[in-house]
Amino acid sequence: MKPRHLVWRYYAAVLRVFIEEPLFRGLFVLAVLALVTGTVFYHVAEGWGWLDSLYFSVITLTTVGYGDFAPTTELARAFTIAYVLIGVGIIALFVTAVARAPFLQMQLRQFREEHDVDTNDELLGPTREHRDERQD
Repeated sequence: MKPRHLVWRYYAAVLRVFIEEPLFRGLFVLAVLALVTGTVFYHVAEGWGWLDSLYFSVITLTTVGYGDFAPTTELARAFTIAYVLIGVGIIALFVTAVARAPFLQMQLRQFREEHDVDTNDELLGPTREHRDERQD
C-alpha cells in the first residue's frame, strides 16, 4: 500500500472517531471556541484585521510565537496571560486527541474482541454495526 493511502486512511479514522465520540467533538468545539474568542478579542482590543487576529491566536496557542505581532495595550496583555494559560491546554488536548484517535479506535475494537464485550455495552457504547441495525 502506498504511503499516500495510509495518510488518507489515518485521516478517515480520525474523522470517524470525531463523528462517533462525544469527547472528541467536545474538544473540537473547545479548540474552535478558544480560537474564535482570541480572534474576536484581538480584533476589537488591538484593532487588527480578522486574519491577523486569527493568525496571532493560532501562533500563540500552538506556542510558535514568531514575534511579528504582540499585544500593545495592558488589557490585551492581561487577556493574553489568561488566554495562554487556558488555551494552550485546550489545544494540546485537541492535538493529542487527533493524533491518538485511530489508535484508540483500534484498542477499543481489540478490547471488545478479547473480552467478548456485547456490542451494545453501556460503558463502551454501541458498535457501528449495532447502530446500523437499530436504524434499519
